[in-house]
Amino acid sequence: MGFVGILASINFYYFSNAKPLKNISPLRAPHTIFNRWFAISFFGQIILFVFANYYALNHIGLKYVLEEDTKISADMEFKKSFLNTVIFLFSAISQSAVFIVNHGGEPHMESLLKNSRYFKFLIIPLLICFILTANIFPELSEFADLKYDGIPW
Repeated sequence: MGFVGILASINFYYFSNAKPLKNISPLRAPHTIFNRWFAISFFGQIILFVFANYYALNHIGLKYVLEEDTKISADMEFKKSFLNTVIFLFSAISQSAVFIVNHGGEPHMESLLKNSRYFKFLIIPLLICFILTANIFPELSEFADLKYDGIPW
């Protein structure tokens, strides 16, 4: 989870240093955050996140968890499990997705495609997470303490 924390701090750095466009847009920015589009985006993201989190935990994480991995307590030393793997990958992917969706972009701010460093920093962790999810390089998954035992593939 340290990786997700470092990822968040770098994302916030790039997000807060987004540049405004050089030419002022004829479209006016919203006067307040209390408008219809903000509410739709805000509540839509909450609903999507809760549904995706529920699905990841109940239909993926708990479906393939081994019996020995269900006997845990707060006093135990960390032991990698498939459920930990699902939670880690979901956290990293959803965090990058939130930054992509919430980037203001044009007509008032520089678009993600023009801010290539920020765009690369958002896409590369997503690609790494998808590679880890597919377990293409088992050595990389082992290095990241991810566990895929019990999955029928």
